[in-house]
Order: sequence, then structure tokens, then C-alpha cells
Amino acid sequence: MRCLRKNFIFLAILVFATSVLAGPQATAQVNDLIDAAHKGDLSRIRALLAAGADVNSKTEDRGATALTYASSAGQVEVVRALIDAGATLNAKENNGMTA
Repeated sequence: MRCLRKNFIFLAILVFATSVLAGPQATAQVNDLIDAAHKGDLSRIRALLAAGADVNSKTEDRGATALTYASSAGQVEVVRALIDAGATLNAKENNGMTA
């Protein structure tokens, strides 16, 4: 029983540390993807996706995706690339809007 408790505590600390350490990097990657989508930077979009960026990640403030930003900015080629990469077409922002 004592061993189980130690393992549980270790696991809890590991999960917490992982989330704390990954948070800023994940947020930066989301911001880079959103910025590239809004600007129509197709090569940057492809590089970020190849590096493992989540095509369906959302901004913390609005809950918007890269697809939302690209479509609202009229970035047709970026929209196509994001859809080809598996972007969810009906993902909703916090206010209920979709791409």
C-alpha cells in the first residue's frame, strides 16, 4: 500500500511538471500558427504542422483556431492547407462563431 501511494504521488508530480513545462511552448506554437494563418504564410504553416503543431488548437482568449483566422483574412491557400492537415471545419469559438 505504501508503495502504491509513493507511485501515485510521483505520477501526480510528473503530470503537473509536464503541464507546467509544456504550457508556454504549446501557447507559443499556437500563437505562431495563428499568426502565420492570419498573414497567409503558407511555408510557416507547413513547417509548424510538420513540427507537430496541433491544427485544431485554440487561442485562450477567443477559442479561435488557425482556420478561423485564415478564413476571416481570406487566406484561401492557407485554409486549404489547414483543411488538408485535418482542421475541424465546424470548430466553434467561445462566442459560437465558426470558420
